[in-house]
Amino acid sequence: MGVRSRSKSITLPRAGGGGGGADLISELSDDLLVRVLEVLPDARDAVRTHALSRRWRALWTRVAVLRFDSDTRRREFREPGGPGRFVAFVDHALALRAAEKEPALEHLEISFDLSVHEEEASSDPEQLVPPSTEAAQRWIRYAMQHEVKSLTFKVDLPLPLFNDEADDDDDFYSGNNVMTLDDLPFSSAKLETMRLNLSAVRLRLPSTAAFASLTDLSLENMEVGAGGGRLLGRLVSSACCPRLHRLRLVGLELAEMEEEEPPLLIDAGALLELLLLEFDELLFLQLRTPSLRVLHVKGCYELEELTVSAPRLEDVKFLVRQPLHIDGDLSSVARLEIELSSSQGYLGDDRNDGSIRLLECCSLIRCLEVSVDVPERKQQDVDIIKGSIPQLPHVASLKIHVTLRERRCSYAAGGIASLLA
Repeated sequence: MGVRSRSKSITLPRAGGGGGGADLISELSDDLLVRVLEVLPDARDAVRTHALSRRWRALWTRVAVLRFDSDTRRREFREPGGPGRFVAFVDHALALRAAEKEPALEHLEISFDLSVHEEEASSDPEQLVPPSTEAAQRWIRYAMQHEVKSLTFKVDLPLPLFNDEADDDDDFYSGNNVMTLDDLPFSSAKLETMRLNLSAVRLRLPSTAAFASLTDLSLENMEVGAGGGRLLGRLVSSACCPRLHRLRLVGLELAEMEEEEPPLLIDAGALLELLLLEFDELLFLQLRTPSLRVLHVKGCYELEELTVSAPRLEDVKFLVRQPLHIDGDLSSVARLEIELSSSQGYLGDDRNDGSIRLLECCSLIRCLEVSVDVPERKQQDVDIIKGSIPQLPHVASLKIHVTLRERRCSYAAGGIASLLA
């Protein structure tokens, strides 16, 4: 006798539980949906949710985080007129967000890349670059007026135009596009983190500013206008930023910096970490940083003199290729990273003097990391490391990275061996 099998169809309940066909997202609370919108990589996607339904219409205006990115992968930005549409979109979105007083906007991030539109800019720069600069100033003003906690602003403008028929350098080089913060309300009591990355921009720093809560500041890839050394020093000082802990100055250029000008003074009592990277025209640096723990300097190839008062300094990475005069006590430094060259090459036989001077000043270091460059040997080359390394009796950890420019480099062995002695 056969066995008759019975099959039962199983019907899963709908997401709404009542069979109404509601989707799972609609079951979420408004607060949770706002959190979802906040993590979107581009605020334009959040803004467009207003078209979904009446419930979504103003939901995005409650987000505490807005990120705008002129991603060139988006078709609407690659097309002619794309930059203008991006500016208009950001302006409109910020105006709508400003109408929603609570909850407050806490984090604003805008990335605006015009460098990919160089042809459009060069054909009629007056139609593209100045409005973009004005928009940048407008957005920074917005962040200050609405007292955000975090501001990240990155703009890449087209490179300055060059006139091949000009007779002198001033006419040949039109100069970077000028952006001024001096006439903006460039102060905030709530701002904690600020990153300004302004490529192909000459920035006029404010002469009056105050950031009582700022702990993290990064200024990148910009030219600081006349008087910038003094104004930059004021901006990062305890008088302006009494709680500043981390400072990054990357790819900066001080315009019209002359030898008779005073050094760049960083007088910051709460500063813990300082990074100087690819800083052009920086000749003299003075540090009054009683709390400083970490100092990293790389690519500041014109730096001639360092005056330092940092009794708690522990970690130093100082990559220089020229003589460096150092005035100050560095006996507190426990970890040091430097670079050396095994021969003089085209830079002369004093190219290691700055690094050797650091070894002499940091005589109590326990950890040492050295990058040794071994260039192609010239007939007149001699080992400029051998015999120049001071005694370092406290070093317990030593790392040596060797870069060889040719296979046969036995002439450099003596200098490298002196590091191991």
